Amino acid sequence: MIKLFLYSCTIITLLSCNSSDLTKEIKVTASSDTVIPKDSMKSAIIQDSADTLLQTRIWKKISEITEIKEADKYIDSISKHKNHIAFLWDGYNKDSSVYVVQAGYDNDIRFENYYWLYVNPKTLQVKFYDVGTDSAYTVEDFRKLKK
Repeated sequence: MIKLFLYSCTIITLLSCNSSDLTKEIKVTASSDTVIPKDSMKSAIIQDSADTLLQTRIWKKISEITEIKEADKYIDSISKHKNHIAFLWDGYNKDSSVYVVQAGYDNDIRFENYYWLYVNPKTLQVKFYDVGTDSAYTVEDFRKLKK
């Protein structure tokens, strides 16, 4: 009986978390684990941030990368046109002086990370972080590495 109750509570919680309003404007903070759907990315409002304009420029820069566009098409295809690429904003890394962003597929079960991105706030240079080599690569070098 207790198992049935817990199962019912879990199902109700999961169903109540699903929202069809993901394409509307959202407000997010610059904190860790912030998911911004692609459709909302252009209109996302970053609160509690010293430089909202910089963060908006970072989102725009990331969305223009070919690999991100291709991943978005792939996610759109496998989700039968229901989902797009999502981003987790991990914030500013003081040690390396970059903003850290994850790009991937946010489904009902988990966030499936496709790319770790490091963005220099001064130059807006984007680098792909490769966990296998524990190295960050420029977009051009990352493309050469993946060929």
